[in-house]
Amino acid sequence: MNSPTLEESYDHILGASPDTWPWWDLASNVQGLSVPDGWVVEGTIENPYDDNPAHLPVRLGHVEVVRAIRRIASGKGGKHVSPSAQKSCSDFLFRREEADFDAGTADEVLQVAVFGDVVYG
Repeated sequence: MNSPTLEESYDHILGASPDTWPWWDLASNVQGLSVPDGWVVEGTIENPYDDNPAHLPVRLGHVEVVRAIRRIASGKGGKHVSPSAQKSCSDFLFRREEADFDAGTADEVLQVAVFGDVVYG
């Protein structure tokens, strides 16, 4: 297993448009690909636990996304992660050319990065 590059994590996850789901409101810093700390996506997600506040702030980057991918691939991404998300994450880590994230599976990765499990979907 080789470590994913900044471009690979961004392309595979944010390139799959997970923010098309109504619970996300995200803006990405694509220029961040050229800086050592990597890319950053910021915004909000609907608060699934309470109406106050209605939205929670989100700030995710390469490190958080790859950490969530590793958790999902190892079976520790929460009890609501789909088999297709687990397969895509495993492929991303071990057979990157076979990884096939869509908006749904990429959304699951971001939810695990934020909540530790999938709460929407």
